[in-house]
Amino acid sequence: MHDDKPRYEDPPLVSQEYARRVLGQAIEGVNPNGIANSVLVGLAMKSHDREFVEAWCLRIGREAPDLWLRGLAAHCVGCLLAMRFGYVSPKAVLFVRELAAGQDVRNVNEQAVEALHDLELFYPASRSVRG
Repeated sequence: MHDDKPRYEDPPLVSQEYARRVLGQAIEGVNPNGIANSVLVGLAMKSHDREFVEAWCLRIGREAPDLWLRGLAAHCVGCLLAMRFGYVSPKAVLFVRELAAGQDVRNVNEQAVEALHDLELFYPASRSVRG
């Protein structure tokens, strides 16, 4: 069981500078009280800079040692960004597919699988993206 599940009923939108610091620390394995979870979701829900948020989701999803946080990053791309913007990059589509297919993240956080379904719902063109 993961102790740092996000508490993000209404996560704040933080500055990009603060986000870089917190998310960078999460990549290093430092995520006290799951703050990176809230920061990532807040960005995905409220930031108008899709490219910035998407880039951090991909970094977190590939580099963070916390597998639960990796699954959350897929959720942020597949559900939140795709729903809000109607588009995510081909790299992001492939990222969500990779996490959804990988057993290690799925064992800890099913949101990676849900993210793939949401991605195809909110961004149907994602189905044609080839890796």
